[in-house]
Amino acid sequence: LEPVEKAVEGAKIVSIAAGLYLSYIYIRYHKNPKKAISYLEGIVDKKPNKKYLNSKYIECLAMLEEYEAMKPSIFALKKSEVPYYRLCGDTYLGIHAEFFLEDLQQAEKFYLEALKNGESCEGRGEYYRGISNLGLGRILESKGESQLAEDYYRRAISLADDDVKSEAKEGLKRLGK
Repeated sequence: LEPVEKAVEGAKIVSIAAGLYLSYIYIRYHKNPKKAISYLEGIVDKKPNKKYLNSKYIECLAMLEEYEAMKPSIFALKKSEVPYYRLCGDTYLGIHAEFFLEDLQQAEKFYLEALKNGESCEGRGEYYRGISNLGLGRILESKGESQLAEDYYRRAISLADDDVKSEAKEGLKRLGK
């Protein structure tokens, strides 16, 4: 990773791409959101209207449980005409409502809206649909709606990456499935 880190520091043209690439590696493969956010903060400041950068920045904040800091960037995604970015925004609003506000009714609304936006994102957005399904599974489990919770956990497993799959499998175990 050292050559890419040097590109972020020294290059003018490729520094944004290199920083985004490094942040993705640190988020997904190294599970190090602190390191990832150190690259993203500078990029987001330079390119505040780049929605993909904002989505990765919000992802880091969520991993760091800095839920309140997510809101300004989330609203930028929500305003997008592109359903993928509205999917991202609603997913993160669901996370914010569930974990920061502890408002499960509001979280459920956002997760369902995310899934609705995700319907038109063929071949894209599986990660966010997986997170939204996982959130709905947790909420329905807390309401005692075991069959629906199981359905959402299973959808999360079929869509998302290892972290989401792992949490969804734990949910299924709690349900005795």
